[in-house]
Amino acid sequence: STTQVVTRIKILSKIMAALRVLLVFPLLAALRVEATGKCNKDIINKILASNNCPFGVLAKLSNMGVFTQAVLPTVEVSDAVDCFSGFVYPPFGPFARARANIFFKDTSLRMVNYYQQEQSCGQLIESYEGGQYNIYFLNIDDTSATYYRCVDDENAVGEDFGGCVIPVSKAQDPAAKAAIASCKQTLADVG
Repeated sequence: STTQVVTRIKILSKIMAALRVLLVFPLLAALRVEATGKCNKDIINKILASNNCPFGVLAKLSNMGVFTQAVLPTVEVSDAVDCFSGFVYPPFGPFARARANIFFKDTSLRMVNYYQQEQSCGQLIESYEGGQYNIYFLNIDDTSATYYRCVDDENAVGEDFGGCVIPVSKAQDPAAKAAIASCKQTLADVG
């Protein structure tokens, strides 16, 4: 119901505010791979050579529940953004719906609904607002997911970047802090 959704958003907003202080803002030194505005084939080849070909990425993301960006890509974050959260609905075959919640400093919220399709070896194709984006996962487990997102679609906007998401439920877990450090190093290693 609408009341349940509003209540969940309010609770999530409070959790995200706490997470921002603990995780996000100290990490805004942000990871940015060599941004080209297109998919960087050298980075993709390094990822595919080192990621051990993960499968079931959509299911793993869905099992994380609500996640937040623990490493925010500077190129994609405006000064008006406070924090992010998102989740992936349970997949049906190689497809899943997903939602990102963007919390702004003026307390407004933008929800973005999109579709994802799992390809192979940790690659997803994400579609929303008329564009398609490629996401390559360097690693994913129940504590974090490290990824590289890029675009080769003329109808899509944005730069290529790397990032790391962690489940909100594990934000206080010491393993999450170790995963964030590992994420930074992994992204630095590929590009």
